[in-house]
Amino acid sequence: MKLIYYTNLIILILVIISAFINPLFLIITIVPLAIIQVITALYFVTKRNKISDKNQKLLSIYFLIIFGCVIFFLIISVLPNSFEFLAELIAPIPFLLAVYLVYICFVFQKQHYINKNQNL
Repeated sequence: MKLIYYTNLIILILVIISAFINPLFLIITIVPLAIIQVITALYFVTKRNKISDKNQKLLSIYFLIIFGCVIFFLIISVLPNSFEFLAELIAPIPFLLAVYLVYICFVFQKQHYINKNQNL
């Protein structure tokens, strides 16, 4: 669990740093972030029976937000070019989702640590 948390955190930090350096680096680093985050979220889904109800709710909220964002991005892509400003307004949403998943990883790691110590 620690490895998952720290991997997501380090890649998120690299993406944020690359955003300040050069937008091209941002595009290059956001792809691995997206891949890692999808794999992480799917891993958590497979471990759903070992996750507390509160943490399952966090994960469900994450997937609902992603679903809503995908629908919104699809709608924007179909609309005329006059709605490009909406795309600029929602550009930070992928970063916020990445931060939210890192938070979920932190909470899961903390729960895993607590459960591990209670079994001693």
